[in-house]
Amino acid sequence: MVIGGEEDSPIEPCKPTSHFNLAPPRNFLYPAILLLLAEEARHGYRLLDALLSVGFGPVDRASVYRALSEMEADQFLQSWRAPATAGSPRHVYGLTDSGMVALRGWMAIVAEERDALDSVLKRFDVLLGEER
Repeated sequence: MVIGGEEDSPIEPCKPTSHFNLAPPRNFLYPAILLLLAEEARHGYRLLDALLSVGFGPVDRASVYRALSEMEADQFLQSWRAPATAGSPRHVYGLTDSGMVALRGWMAIVAEERDALDSVLKRFDVLLGEER
């Protein structure tokens, strides 16, 4: 895609200044972690792989551990040390009852966002003369 002109245009494409990134919203990390921990307790390292499975793409490890720490402080998660199978013991995180309440709230927001995005996609399809 060329920004600022057509591909065959002699006009030089402009450099974007909006810092627009094609990536999941930053705050989606929280409900994704809550969902994964509702499915099963995990340690942080396993969450990184699991986040890829929900279509998150590469995730910064520090962001995941920061989110875990914040949500544990909010009492949405609890953690404990698991016996080491190899190497040092790992912290395992699990969802609390408060975390499940938070997850339900987030999923309602995700559903609203999905509906809004569906509306945008339908309008775009109309613009292109296509049907989804």
